[in-house]
Formats: sequence, structure tokens, C-alpha cells
Amino acid sequence: MTSIQSRVRASTIVVLLVFLTLYVEHRWSLAQQAILTNCALGVDISFRAKVLTAHYLPTEHWRLAIVVDDAGEDGGDDACVASINGMKLRVAWKTQLSLGSGDVVEVTGRFKPPRGTANPGAFDYRRWLLAKGYAGTGYLRSGKLLERASDRAVSDLATNSALLRSYVATTLQQAGLVYPAILSALVIGESAGLESKDWAIFRATGTIHLMVISGLHIAVVAFMAYWFLQIPLRLLLTFTGTQVDHQIALGGALLTTFVFAVITGLGAPALRVCFMLMLALVAVYCARKPPFWHLLALSFCLSLVFQPLSFFSQGFWLSYFAVAGLIWVFSPRSNIVGPVFGFLLAQCVIFLWLSPVLGLLVGEVSLLSVPANLLALPIITMITLPMLIIGLGLYFIAPELGIGLLQFADFSLALIFAWLQGLQAAVPEYNRSFGYFTVFNGLCGFMAAILILSPVSLPKRLAMLLPFVLLFLLRGNTPIFAEYCIQVVDVGQGSAVLVDTSAHRLILDAGPVFSSGFDAAIASVIPTIRSTGQDQLDKVLVSHTDNDHAGGIKSLLARYATGPVVGLQARCENGRRWQWDGVEFLLVVDHAQSNKNDRSCTLLISNERTSAYLSGDIGQKAEAGLLAQLPRDIDFLLAPHHGSGSSSLYRFPRHLSPRWVVYSAGYANQYGHPHKRTVARYQLEGAVQVGTAEQGALRWCSSRSQEILSQRHGALRWEKFSGQGLLGGPND
Repeated sequence: MTSIQSRVRASTIVVLLVFLTLYVEHRWSLAQQAILTNCALGVDISFRAKVLTAHYLPTEHWRLAIVVDDAGEDGGDDACVASINGMKLRVAWKTQLSLGSGDVVEVTGRFKPPRGTANPGAFDYRRWLLAKGYAGTGYLRSGKLLERASDRAVSDLATNSALLRSYVATTLQQAGLVYPAILSALVIGESAGLESKDWAIFRATGTIHLMVISGLHIAVVAFMAYWFLQIPLRLLLTFTGTQVDHQIALGGALLTTFVFAVITGLGAPALRVCFMLMLALVAVYCARKPPFWHLLALSFCLSLVFQPLSFFSQGFWLSYFAVAGLIWVFSPRSNIVGPVFGFLLAQCVIFLWLSPVLGLLVGEVSLLSVPANLLALPIITMITLPMLIIGLGLYFIAPELGIGLLQFADFSLALIFAWLQGLQAAVPEYNRSFGYFTVFNGLCGFMAAILILSPVSLPKRLAMLLPFVLLFLLRGNTPIFAEYCIQVVDVGQGSAVLVDTSAHRLILDAGPVFSSGFDAAIASVIPTIRSTGQDQLDKVLVSHTDNDHAGGIKSLLARYATGPVVGLQARCENGRRWQWDGVEFLLVVDHAQSNKNDRSCTLLISNERTSAYLSGDIGQKAEAGLLAQLPRDIDFLLAPHHGSGSSSLYRFPRHLSPRWVVYSAGYANQYGHPHKRTVARYQLEGAVQVGTAEQGALRWCSSRSQEILSQRHGALRWEKFSGQGLLGGPND
């Protein structure tokens, strides 16, 4: 009978997992279909919308999440415009209006489907947008406020929660605190007010999880609610015994936790804690004591039922893996571990257990996370959060006492910042993290972590440190001697090209930096360098000083000591040659040109069989002057000026007659790159034309010159697409 029950139980679990997998896949498919279509590109669309969230940025822009309420009929195809009704959009708007959650606006703007750069080891912005339910992104040209949320009776939960978050944020701003934005992030999850320098510190020290609404924050709220409820209940209900007040306090803690989770946006970590508390409460009422593994597994399944798209969120997996690691270690040791040793052990567990997961999901694992969290974690959980929550509660009853507690919480953050900044200053950026390892190394490291943290003998644990060390090995992905590879990084409307030989690495340009603080070098270029080979650069070149080419150079130099930057700190000398590992490099520049673009520092790379030309932003005049220095019938060309209509005059494509032409341009960019005339000229030469906007990062190697690797679509063969343009995807 036991055997039959075990088989039925196993079959039931398998059926439920299959159903859950199909359900998540179905919802993901629906999310990919329910997005803006290309008919919305390039036209102004007017509509009425409701503001879901509103964040004012230091660049005097608003970052809004809006839901289209009633699409207008101005501009664009009527059917296309009508199709956006009910869609959730992420937009930017530079306006003097004061906006808030729940406001109704009438706006005109331009939009495009969810899109993001695609690079090895980098953050997938498109997947993040879809997982958050966004159907598109864009910017608003004009608009007006029709109705404020505060001027009408608001009944929906989301708007009320947003209004409460806005009120709390305003209260903290007006309390005269030093870190109101960080306190807002801690208590209500409003992280938009954090500056890029703050995020850089948290990222470098592995403390981002402390500055967002995580399972730890929800657990602190649950514990405080339970503690505050149990003390008076024990006094009032002594005649019923301790079990009753324990159950009532647990139920009150669950209700408080759920309300707090809803107010802060009901993220995946918050939902996990709520479900685990709910299941634990049910077990208490049923007089059962299920293993923590069962609670975690049921919470995992329920979370995916309620939020299926969270499956594609990094935070979802990190949250569950972290708890799984703690259960794995502390379940068999719960009676023998003291609080101090338990805290220290927990830090080691999280580092060992999550390092392989972080490296595979995020890419970067901070080496400063353990010392940073040793001080920051207890201060946040035992001082900052309790003082912050109690202070906000007392602010409306006893303002002076509430302000005092808020200032105490603010002071505790000052201590944390001093500690984090000291750690960051003490360790050079290059040595602060590791990661970007292969899937094989990640799996080996995770299996090693499981065995290291298992209740086995010490010699066996020490033996498992050897496979864990695989995580610290640098990746090897270099060409053989006398061959080279070119990787065009997808930085949107900009340029960054990584060149590899068997023992050297060079980069030409580093992408743009925007006023919002977004840095393409940090977001795309450095992850590409770290995930595709040795984490080093031997030379940095800048074609010219425009932001879309040179904006990220400062971030590159902060990490890599490469000597003077050619084209920026050192002169780009026309005709300068050098050889690396059997590969010839030649700088080509026309200093006589008056236009900065035409004076771009360009690079010709060649070996005995192939040649490639990285052309910067040169235009027609520079092209004519440089043709005498360039070979005929090259294999790879980075198109001049992103494919501008003012470049690639007929003589240039005819002389070079490239096999592959790559356009480094942003998706649906405002300049119309690449221009139709430019595309037509290269098509006449039989070139296969590809762009980073459609393909993501592109990697071409001289040893396999007939093939180019697309980050989005895999290998593309020249024979299959000869004379065609792949600017709409490989199947267009």
C-alpha cells in the first residue's frame, strides 16, 4: 500500500509540474503576442491614459507606467491605433506638470514594441519588460492633465496603494533626512529616486537585495507584526493558553504582511513570504508540522499560478534559491546553531550557494558581499527597518517622536554607507567581482556548494572546494594564432567593437552614456568583454569624441589599465601599423578633413586570407580620400556612420565589395539608420547586410569568414543570404 501511495503521489507531482510548465509557457506566449505592432512605429498616437506609477528623474523627465484608456484617432492607421487600448506602456515625458499615480492624462507620443539590446552576459531588458506586463515603450511629445486621483473617489486597490506610497515618499522627503530616497526604497519599494552612484555602490558590494523590497524586508515586517500582536494577546488571553494567542498573532502577522506586500507592489519575494506564512498558519491550525521544503515548494507553485511571468524574473529565482540554501543547511542543524554563529554561517551559505546561480543569471558575483553584509544586514534588519516603520507609524500620532526615529534610521544608513564606501575604495574595481563563467562551470560549482554545505565529514567538504574553484577561472574563447574575431556590441544607437587575437584584446569605441545615468559600457560592453574571453584589454581606441562612440570610455578605463586611449589621449596616426599574434593592424585617418566625423580614427585588420575594416563615422569626403589605403574585396565592414545616407557613396562599396556589412544602429532610431540608399548600394555588391538592432551583438571570425553569429538568431551563413539584407531578421 505504501508503494502504491508513493507512486500516486509521484505521478500527481509530475502531472502538476507539467501543467504548471504549460501554463507558464502559455502566459508567456500571450505576453509576447499582446504587444505593440510595427504599424505604430514612426507615427504620433494620441490617447487618454491612466498613470500607474510616476517617478521624477534628475534629468527633469518623468518615467511613467501608463495604461491606455481610450486611444484617439489622430495619426496612424485607425485599426492600429485602436489596438493599443488597454495596453500597459513604459514612457518618458519631459513636462512641467506634476504627476502622480491614478491621474488621468491625454497625451500624444511615439511608441515601439518592447525592445532592448542583446549581448552576451548582459541584462535582457526586453524579457524584463514582458515579465512586467509592458506592451511597449516610448516617449510623450505633449499632453495635458485631465483629472487628478485626489480629486475623485478612487476605488481600485492599485491606485490606492500607489497613492499611499506617494504619500510616504513625500513624508520622508519633507522630514529633513539625508537619505530619503533610500528610505523610500526600503519601506515602499520606490527605488526610482536612487542615483546611479548609489546603485554602483550597492552593485559593487553585493547589497542591492537590502535596498529593494525583498523577502528579508517582508520577513522583518511579519516578525514585528507577530511580536506586537502577541504581547497584548498574552496579557488579554492568558485564560485560553499560549496556543490560541500564538495562532491569532500568526494570523495577524499574515494579514499585515499581505497588506504590506500589496502596498509595495506584490513582488515575487513578497509573495513567497506571504504564501509560506499562509501555509505555515494552515499547518498550525491543522496541528501539523510540515518540512520547510514542502512549504517552499508549495509557495513556488502558488507564486507561478498567481504571477506566471515572474518565472522569467531574476529576482524570483534568486529569492527561492537563497531560501532553499538556508533550509538545506539549517534544517538538520536547527538545534545546535546559536544566533551569532548562525548569522555568520548564513552569510557563508548565501555566498557559496548563490555564487553559481548569480554568475549564470546575472553574470557578476561580488567578492565584497560577505564583509559588506556582515555589517549592513544586521543594521538594516534590526535598526533601520524597525525604526523606519515604527517612526512612520508614530509620525501621525506623535510627530516629534516619529521624526526622531526616522532620523535614527537615517543615521544608521550613514553608518552603512561609510562602511560600503570604505570597502569599495579599498578594493580596485577589477578585483571586486568574478563571474560570467560557462554553464558547465556553474553547474559544477553549484553541485560543489551542495556537497560543501552538506552534513558530511570535513575532509569531504574540503575536497569539494576544488570544483568550486572552477567559478574563478577566466573564460577562454580566443582565436588560434594568425586568426582574429570581431564582436560588434549591441549598444543601440552607438558603436563599440571588440577585436580578439589569440593573446590580445582591443576595443574600438565604448557606446553612449545618457543623461539618465545609463552607461552602455557598464550595461553592455564590459559584460561582453567578461563573458567572451579573458577579462582584459590591451588597447583602447576611440574613432571620435561624439557621445555615441566615446561616452563609455571613462567606465572602461576605471576597470582596465590599458595606457593612453588612441584617438582621445594619444594621437591617432595615419599609417601606424602593429602586429599581434600574426594579425596586422593599420590605423587609417584623414587629418585634412574639417569635419570631426570625417576625421574618425578607423582600423583595418587583416591576415593572409581575410581583411576587415572598422570605419567609424566617416562620410563621403573621407571615404574618397581613404580608398587608396584600403584593399579591395574585403570580408567584413562596419558600415560608416551607422549606415547614414551621407556615407557609403557608390565608389566606396564598389571598391571594398564587402562580403558582410554590419550596421551598429538603434532599433527604430530617429535618424532612419541604415538609410535605404545605403542599403541598396551594398546590395548591388552582393553583400549580406545585418544590423545590431535586429540581430543583437554580432561575432565574425576570420577562421569562419562565411559565417556570422547573431546573439538573437544564431549562426547566419553567407551562402544562404548572399545579396540579401537581414535588417528585418533572418527570415524576412
